[in-house]
Amino acid sequence: MSRIHLLLNEVGARWNDLSFAELQATNGNRERLVELLRVHYGFGQNCAEREIDTVLADSAERVRRAMAAQQRTSKLFAQAVRRTPAP
Repeated sequence: MSRIHLLLNEVGARWNDLSFAELQATNGNRERLVELLRVHYGFGQNCAEREIDTVLADSAERVRRAMAAQQRTSKLFAQAVRRTPAP
């Protein structure tokens, strides 16, 4: 799953009045996501920007942690393979 789809899923989970079609139409564009919050929830510009920025930062952090965990797992697997004697 692409990062944009992960982000859109997070936005949709947080603000469930937004349809998946509306979210997809933004293609993850920050300004378009801000506008959706303004239209659907009546947020002011600054509030909508803060909300979207928070979701973007949280999403980026989750991706960073997942990638770090994957790297650690790959290293551990490689070490285990090197230690395993050949049959």
